Amino acid sequence: MKRGCVVALMGLAAACGPVGGRDAGGSSGTADAGGGGGVTFSFGAPEPVSGQDPAGSGGLGLAVNSAGEIAVTYLVELTTTQTCVTPFTPARELPESGLRLARSSMVDEWTDVVLYEPRSPVGSHCTYNSNGNLHVVFAGGDQGTGECGSSDLMEAVVAPGAMTGTVTTLAADGNTSRTCRTIQNACNVGNVVGGFPWISFAADGRKLVATQDRHFGFAAQVDREGTDLEVLIDGAITTVDDTSGSGWFNQIFEANGMPSVVHVQIKDWDWGAMGGSKAKGVWFTQQQMDGTWRDVMVDGTTVPDSQISAAWHPTLGYAVAYHEPDVDDDLWVATSPDGLTWTKERVANLGRVGRTPSIAWSRDTLIVAYGACNGPTDTGGNCQPARDGVRLSIKDAGVWRTQTVYNSEEFLEGTDVRMVVDANGNPIIAFKSQGTRRVLVVRGRRS
Repeated sequence: MKRGCVVALMGLAAACGPVGGRDAGGSSGTADAGGGGGVTFSFGAPEPVSGQDPAGSGGLGLAVNSAGEIAVTYLVELTTTQTCVTPFTPARELPESGLRLARSSMVDEWTDVVLYEPRSPVGSHCTYNSNGNLHVVFAGGDQGTGECGSSDLMEAVVAPGAMTGTVTTLAADGNTSRTCRTIQNACNVGNVVGGFPWISFAADGRKLVATQDRHFGFAAQVDREGTDLEVLIDGAITTVDDTSGSGWFNQIFEANGMPSVVHVQIKDWDWGAMGGSKAKGVWFTQQQMDGTWRDVMVDGTTVPDSQISAAWHPTLGYAVAYHEPDVDDDLWVATSPDGLTWTKERVANLGRVGRTPSIAWSRDTLIVAYGACNGPTDTGGNCQPARDGVRLSIKDAGVWRTQTVYNSEEFLEGTDVRMVVDANGNPIIAFKSQGTRRVLVVRGRRS
């Protein structure tokens, strides 16, 4: 649908009203809780990136370049099927998925195509490099041993303005250089890479990719616990954390000139006769000057079961956002000036809040976008359409303020939330809408 005016990015979408009566869907810039200083954000009407229904599996990829162009990658279920045959299961038919790419340089003007058709992919992420090329990482390729889904780590490179790209395989197998932790050699069996992929670029142009390498441990481990954290630096793959159960919900970024990863380890692990143990929780892993990797626990009291998010500021330090699903169902943010000592605080606790958070620095202001499920007066675990949606929490003058970004009041909203910040500190938020069955993007403006 065309709008009544054409405005470049930089958060000016709120200045243009829709033509043709599309409901803004509760997009709002008003705060739900007061306090703090004078930093505020307003948001324009939600924009559907295409007419495609996003598949339930996997997550969104979201990026913005220096010119203000937005890119979104997401998954849809295709009408075609694949035949899955493994040594451990009978043959069965499974629906295939399409990885779609949507791009927009103008408000409410999107171009959307199928970028790749992988076998049951499990996520995607995208970013721009300094030359303006869009890099997309995802799980693709053929099925692995004992795996009906995709088994390789893939990358598509899309030139500026293009909608098709060159697809290559970054890794078809995990790194197996470390000592296996079980007598059955389970960590070198099955190797399915490409889970929870994340890509970024260092200031010197190095390409940084984090992914999960999943194994099939048979009697020794269940598959979801037989996982490693793998990092590729300019294509060279390294097992960064070989603790079984690591490498969940990865994010990789450069901080102080060093590759840095946040991820989740889903279980306590004791190496027994091999010596040593490592506790489950949220972990921060950073490469050191000598090439080794240092692990620091961010929070050992909870194990997030969905996306976590990290941000770094050159003078204000590190921040990690995550949802605590175990008891309180709340949003937490942990911060650290140096990556060594972490302090956590509960950011939102009114109802079931904090799903799939995405954290960023808007200049010197820390902001978190996330999904909410219900309100503080709702009982039980049921979500309430009138009180769910996408929210933004802002740490301003030491106080967290919360505002509603989107809520339709008719459908459950606010899953797979992603946020990036443009060069002017304006937030852009993408999420899956259950009401419209679309991926929606809202453009924010800082004032």
